[in-house]
Amino acid sequence: MELIIITPMGIVCNRQVDKASFPGSLGVFTVFPNHAPIVSTIKKGVVRYNAKGEAVEQEIEVKEGIVEIKQNKIWIFTEQ
Repeated sequence: MELIIITPMGIVCNRQVDKASFPGSLGVFTVFPNHAPIVSTIKKGVVRYNAKGEAVEQEIEVKEGIVEIKQNKIWIFTEQ
């Protein structure tokens, strides 16, 4: 899957990942390859992901925004 995080300043992350977790407005949720399409709001928190082929989990702090998952692409639109 491709994880793309976009802020008003531009793209801050564009990585191939094996899984990713998001601070959803109703709780944390995790997606894996071939996840069903979804659009959700996210709250301030941490996006956690495993880069493709790596065992170590990485983190990026985000503010409120929207996540869209479709066709193995994860788009996060956030304020920061």
